[in-house]
Amino acid sequence: AFVALFWIPSGVALGVVYISGRSLLAAIFLAVTLVNALVGSTPLVSLGFAAANTLSVAVAAQLLSRKLSFQADFRRSRDVLSFVIAVVAGSALGALLAAIVLVGDPFNRAFSHSAFQWFLAEGLSMIAFAPFYLTNLSRRSATRRWSARRRLECAVLTSLVCLFGYLVFLERPENLGFFSRAAVLLPVLLWAALRFDPRVISAYIKLLAVAAVTGALLGRGAFALGSIANDLIEVQVYIAIFCISSLMITAVSYERARLAREREEG
Repeated sequence: AFVALFWIPSGVALGVVYISGRSLLAAIFLAVTLVNALVGSTPLVSLGFAAANTLSVAVAAQLLSRKLSFQADFRRSRDVLSFVIAVVAGSALGALLAAIVLVGDPFNRAFSHSAFQWFLAEGLSMIAFAPFYLTNLSRRSATRRWSARRRLECAVLTSLVCLFGYLVFLERPENLGFFSRAAVLLPVLLWAALRFDPRVISAYIKLLAVAAVTGALLGRGAFALGSIANDLIEVQVYIAIFCISSLMITAVSYERARLAREREEG
């Protein structure tokens, strides 16, 4: 048995469970058990990993739903902070259970290594993928109809995100040139964060995350620097930082606009 270096379903599961309710946790448990059994894990390890995955999602969803002041539209800075806290707490508990299942002895050096790998893989996947489902499936996600100018701006921005995403994450390393610097995506994501709502930002982050993970697995892009394991960790950390930063910028922009309206009305 081994710990996966990335686990996209956790991000999807968190978003869906938060929106649809805890009744889906049993289905998640069964699905993860089946997947682990199909890749050759023993029945005990399959059940243990499924329990760890389900625990991570359940804890994070419970914190977001009941304990933290969280709104799924991410239009307040406290929503972004609450989301990160919930993901960290859920991933940490899941990682602890997974390490117990895989290693057993907490004094074994492999215990902390396995727990850390699980924590990174699950936590970073939740940060990169859950916001898309939270913002687009939430009842609070409704927005006004866009004008033709707004739709054109979004189309141009989407084209740039796709172009830069391909050049940074999927181009062959020898052809990267200027795009070997992954920070070239920063202006595009800043544009999106300042001009559009979190639904758009989360969609771009999800798209870039898929491209980044694919590039790392294929040995392409700016993060194809060493082993696949290191590349996957680095690229997921990069995407998570961009995701949190972009969502926070968007939330602060909404808060400033709300305060300006309140002052005018007052």
